[in-house]
Amino acid sequence: MPEAPKNSLNPSVDYYLQDKNEKALQFIEEVTENADEVQKRVLAEILARNAHVEYLQRHGLNGHTDRDTFKKIIPVIKYEDIEADINRIANGDTSPILCSKPISEFLTRWVFVILHILINHDHLLINLVGLAKWVCLYFHCSSGTSGGERKLMPTIEEELERRSLLYSLLMPVMSQSVPELDKGKGMYFLFIKSEAKTPGGLVARPVLTSYYKSSHFKRRPYDPYTNYTSPNETILCPDSYQSMYSQLLCGLCQNKEVIRVGAVFASGFIRAIRFLEKHWPSLCKDIASGTLNPQITDPSVREAVMKTLKPDPKLANYIETECGEKSWQGIITRLWPNTKYVDVIVTGTMSQYIPTLDYYSNGLPLVCTMYASSECYSVREAVMKTLNPDPKLANYIETECGRSLGKGS
Repeated sequence: MPEAPKNSLNPSVDYYLQDKNEKALQFIEEVTENADEVQKRVLAEILARNAHVEYLQRHGLNGHTDRDTFKKIIPVIKYEDIEADINRIANGDTSPILCSKPISEFLTRWVFVILHILINHDHLLINLVGLAKWVCLYFHCSSGTSGGERKLMPTIEEELERRSLLYSLLMPVMSQSVPELDKGKGMYFLFIKSEAKTPGGLVARPVLTSYYKSSHFKRRPYDPYTNYTSPNETILCPDSYQSMYSQLLCGLCQNKEVIRVGAVFASGFIRAIRFLEKHWPSLCKDIASGTLNPQITDPSVREAVMKTLKPDPKLANYIETECGEKSWQGIITRLWPNTKYVDVIVTGTMSQYIPTLDYYSNGLPLVCTMYASSECYSVREAVMKTLNPDPKLANYIETECGRSLGKGS
């Protein structure tokens, strides 16, 4: 299958963004244009690598790697059908139950089902086919509390590379609609969440916490698209107050450099603005004096923030004036005047926050760079404005789904 574009590990290398973006877009085009063939190849690779795992042997796949046999033999299931297998892994069973590679950790809070057309995985081999034949889906990550309790989904070490690949495709797509995204910084409010260990000693944590704590994030090579106002130390701080305060402070200190703002979810971004409403006097005091609030006690956070924080009475006075206004309408564009858009997930239940975001941003474009839900997780092909109806595609999917379900697959 087509190979994904690789980033240089040398931070001194000029990225030649135009060429880099073109390669990323070409990769997306190649794997989607030939999606059916890519799906066949990827599934065959996965089944070949995992031919000896217990799950496939239990169902009698017997080394077959073709899609038709896989769909016929491997059942469509729900989490509870493999819960016993997952519990064995959680309790320390290291035999190849679901995957030939060692399980490195469990991911929690989300269920992602990822398109094979984008990422070559040799992960869990669970038949969720029953959709269009060109969208062969498979279990990937984890779940939230849809069933009233936490669910665990196993993952492997090399999955981080594929996750990083997916993230690397976002900005080349965005740059088609928004120019000069490499000319400034992104102010993103990113946080880690608590983690636990299973009886077998494996870490169980949310997917984004896993990514932020990985070397793929912490030691990422320089890229203007991942040039954030928040130092890694502020993102990785386990204390939510210290993390939020320090990220906001760094974002305010670099307000003229910020060209995009966001968080993972709309609710998280609104929470940051509400935090600013409550704590702007203290933040202004820090900016005016060039000293950091003593409530920020994490040594690594203090050291990282002090590399950015310098005495700036003029900026502090400006922020104080804007935040002291009775109305906070447009506060984002007032404090960060070069902002081009707000990057947050506003689909599903997050759509309730759209009016609030419009109020605070003065109607800046709201952009979802990924389409993520319990059913799929992929790069958006365009800035989220409208979805153009496509009756032919809808009819094709409906026909293929009906055909597959009619076969009992």
